[in-house]
Amino acid sequence: MKKIGILIFTIVLSGCSLRVRNYNEEQYLQKYNETLNNYDKTLGNYIEKKDIEKLEKQFEFLKVQLKSDQLPENFKKEYNIKINNYLNIMEDLKD
Repeated sequence: MKKIGILIFTIVLSGCSLRVRNYNEEQYLQKYNETLNNYDKTLGNYIEKKDIEKLEKQFEFLKVQLKSDQLPENFKKEYNIKINNYLNIMEDLKD
């Protein structure tokens, strides 16, 4: 009985774990461009709070991806500045 409980717990725990995929430079740029397209579409329409939060999550995700070892340091610095600028705009739009 204990073995079944441990097995179920292990399955649930492994199923709930979040795996973050580290992008290489090309994949990162593709995701960055998709996020910017979403940003442009959102600003072109009426902006709701949920839209801003969604964009903010996308930019935060990109910021986390900059910690990847697969990206060059100068690339990380450049895009960190760009993403911080967009996050600041998101903060201004919330007000």
